[in-house]
Amino acid sequence: ITSLNMRIRNSKEYAEWRHKVFERDGYACVIGGKAHGSNLHADHIEPFSRVLDRRLDVSNGRTLCVECHKKTPTYLSGAVKKTL
Repeated sequence: ITSLNMRIRNSKEYAEWRHKVFERDGYACVIGGKAHGSNLHADHIEPFSRVLDRRLDVSNGRTLCVECHKKTPTYLSGAVKKTL
């Protein structure tokens, strides 16, 4: 059974959210810029797992390269791990 989170992450609406975040940020890492990295992630500023009503809010997203994303406290559910 697919969890609700996975259904959302695999939805058309989620893909549109990612696209809008990337477009707004000019397809560049907001920390390191265009030359900083080309493998980009759409990162939730407030964790996906905690802010249910803002999961698809573009203002809750930012474009990060993998290197910068790994340095965030929420990378791979880091925010959830810290509260356990």
